[in-house]
Amino acid sequence: MSLPPTSPEPWAAPAATPPVAGTRQPAGTPAAAVVAAASAVVLIAGSFVRWSVVRFDTVVMSELSRSGWNEGDGKITVLIGIGGMIAASLVIGGIRERWLRIGMVVAGGVAIVDCVLAFLDATSDGKPGRIADALGITAPGITVEAGTGVLITALAGLGLAIAGLLLERPPHPP
Repeated sequence: MSLPPTSPEPWAAPAATPPVAGTRQPAGTPAAAVVAAASAVVLIAGSFVRWSVVRFDTVVMSELSRSGWNEGDGKITVLIGIGGMIAASLVIGGIRERWLRIGMVVAGGVAIVDCVLAFLDATSDGKPGRIADALGITAPGITVEAGTGVLITALAGLGLAIAGLLLERPPHPP
């Protein structure tokens, strides 16, 4: 008894199923996670550095030179930095949803606006006069300038916004 010859069926790969929106994806944007984490750390650290420097002639008046935390604006940037750390953790965990990208960009923008307003306040024309009046002295020897903390923190806010832009979009079904 002989069997008739048969040809084997060609092998075909199983159909790929697209990922469902909202599910975790493999981490595919390490640059976004690194930039977000670094920016968040700098946002938090920069909030405790001097945002305004008051000088009387050439002497820095440490009691009047304020950090971002003491000015109050630094509290906002610390909260944004904590949010940035959470965002970086979510990116590392594979979350790449639109709300996360938008949130990172908006939070970075808020940090930048906060720093710009603090810079404008520190460098306003009336600031030395207000300080002199509070101290009961004449204003000509008093100068106020923005400290390095406000610039560092603003750049970190920019970094957080860029991290949001670097975050890849999750693949969507065709």
